[in-house]
Amino acid sequence: MSDRTAAIASSRTWFTKRRGLLVAAAAVVAGTLQQSRAEVAHADPLFGSNSNPNGTGVTGFSTATSGSGHGVSGQTSSSSDDASGIYGTATAAIGRVYGVNGGIDSGVANSSGLKGEASNQSGSTNGVWGTNASTSGNSAGVFGTATATSGSAIGVWGRSSSTGSDAKGVYGEIDAAGGTGTGVYGRSFNGIGVTGLGPNNYGVVGSTLKAGYAGLVGVGTVPGSAGFYALGASGAAAGTFQGNVVINGSLTVTGSYPKSAAVQKNDGTHVRMYCQESPEPWFEDFGTGTLTNGQALVPLDPEFDEVVNGSDYRVFLTEIGDCGGLYVSALAPHRFAVKSRAGHASSGTFHFRVVARRRDDVGKRLEKVEIPTMAPIDVANLTQPRVTSHNER
Repeated sequence: MSDRTAAIASSRTWFTKRRGLLVAAAAVVAGTLQQSRAEVAHADPLFGSNSNPNGTGVTGFSTATSGSGHGVSGQTSSSSDDASGIYGTATAAIGRVYGVNGGIDSGVANSSGLKGEASNQSGSTNGVWGTNASTSGNSAGVFGTATATSGSAIGVWGRSSSTGSDAKGVYGEIDAAGGTGTGVYGRSFNGIGVTGLGPNNYGVVGSTLKAGYAGLVGVGTVPGSAGFYALGASGAAAGTFQGNVVINGSLTVTGSYPKSAAVQKNDGTHVRMYCQESPEPWFEDFGTGTLTNGQALVPLDPEFDEVVNGSDYRVFLTEIGDCGGLYVSALAPHRFAVKSRAGHASSGTFHFRVVARRRDDVGKRLEKVEIPTMAPIDVANLTQPRVTSHNER
């Protein structure tokens, strides 16, 4: 055998051994991958953890330019009560941390930075579940931000397709024992804090189960503001109250709309009865008196006397029949005397009307009133929501 032939044979032997090593290595890698796949199959579908104070457990971005692009999409078909499509936890004590953070750069509708979906038909399943165990600071279980400078930018959007009467698009609850927080709170620096729209029902409904509390509370914190500002557009009523109404303060009515009562007639229709107005705060009472020996002493009604100034009042008389002409002979504190010009022989009855000043010193004669000027409201924006694309989801 020549030296060339021997060299070729030696090379073939070396390559054969090398190939065997490569095959063996590939088998080891394949076995490891197969074991890894078997282990991953029993792991969480999506799990993110980051201990950096400014870190993010899971970040999802979608750069799709069409279709329904999702940064992160989670779904659970479990029937367990605590099943979650996506579950994120942030344990850092400081910094801006997120259990789950999703973003989207798509320029088309129906794209989502983060989408959670739960398809179970029973139990307490959640498409997205947010939890925050912090005991201080402005922490949030779920926090949404919309930075768009135009259009209908929404930080958090909630929608329910259920036809049940207790279905809720967004639900907020304070479940701590003795908690006095707010279930749902809305704030806007230049716009409206909370807007409710019911195309076929009430826009906002508030209720309470405790005496002494109100179903809806509005607070005006600076002069000229209003706790509630209701606007009736296009002939609609600004407010309708079904039940008793209590006002702790002054009631002021402006414009050409006098205070009135709607009174029902026999045929079922209602007519308007106007209130009498006075430049001073007076109360009035009515009664009937009887002459004895041509005179009568009439005391003010005790309950009426408790709420008026019994030393400053007016009396108006009306004879029932011919009483010989009546006049007020004495106007004393808390009672007045009536006599007949016909003398002691006259008899009969009479009606009287007493007008007295309120006991509490409120209101001056023709007192000047400053009418607050409310900021204009874009009625079209409130009654015609601009967001429509989300309804197709």
